[in-house]
Amino acid sequence: MLQKLHQAHPGYSSVETTFEKFAEQAVSNHQKYGSILALYGAATYFHVESYQFVEQLLMPGGNYFLMFYRPGYYPEHIYSESEIAAISSRQNFEAIYEAFENKYLFSKYLVATNLDLPLENFQPGVGS
Repeated sequence: MLQKLHQAHPGYSSVETTFEKFAEQAVSNHQKYGSILALYGAATYFHVESYQFVEQLLMPGGNYFLMFYRPGYYPEHIYSESEIAAISSRQNFEAIYEAFENKYLFSKYLVATNLDLPLENFQPGVGS
């Protein structure tokens, strides 16, 4: 994917790492960002302990938009049953609900964001 990104957007840089490693280094270097995005389920793989970094890394007035897999959804065409079980065991919808300002259900995803969107609100335990 990164190779395709570089082909489509030469001159832009990318970093291949985990969110946790990137965020810890960025926070210690006092780096700030205008936008933090984790699209199409990528946020599902964040460690719960790293949720705190999202707001710490935002510039004043910045926005975050994180897409977790919706409760009960896993892309079965990608993952085996054992992989789904491992992903499922790491998901903590209560922690997502507590950590982020707005939570919405959108298609196959749970969106956590500081944007006010016209989407269905997410409540843990309801449909999860």
